[in-house]
Amino acid sequence: YKISFSSISSFPCFHPFILFCFLHNTTGAGTGFMISFIETPIDLVKTKLQICVFGGNKDKPKYSSVAECVRYLTKKNGIKSLWQGLVATMVRNVPANAVFFPVSEIVKIKIAQHNDIPIEQLQVHHKLIAGACAGMCYWIGTYPLDAIKGTSQSYKYAERLGWIGTVNKMWRDGGVGSFTRGFWPCAARSIPACAVM
Repeated sequence: YKISFSSISSFPCFHPFILFCFLHNTTGAGTGFMISFIETPIDLVKTKLQICVFGGNKDKPKYSSVAECVRYLTKKNGIKSLWQGLVATMVRNVPANAVFFPVSEIVKIKIAQHNDIPIEQLQVHHKLIAGACAGMCYWIGTYPLDAIKGTSQSYKYAERLGWIGTVNKMWRDGGVGSFTRGFWPCAARSIPACAVM
């Protein structure tokens, strides 16, 4: 994020607020795009483990650890299978991070102005508050996109669907509820989780 921000911070702009929004939205979106390539395999393995271990299947789980899961997936479907749901992860991460970073910076600016101190002198608890506020905006605003991502990664690789196909199937199977199920626990989790980011 900081690398992206510094690389475009010299762009000309006639209004400081427009420049502020452009810089933080653009660098946040760029960060979301790039980390999707790293985050997708991590989230995929997490999703597959949750389904295998806690999915209610009476048969013996095919894997019960991260290493076993990775070995099973790559052996059965190849290394490319670890990026199942990449597009869905990008569709969530780009807008989510485009919101997270500007909100975090705006809250830090407001706290600094309220306490009449430079941003550099903000205390840890001030930064935790900024992160928590940004995290709530991150998750509350994009939760349906996260539901789509999780669903797309839950399918067997041979039965996987594209982003639009996943949305259509979710809508047919459960309507609006398919996109909001689990919202409140996730929103509550976002406060402490994003506060420390």
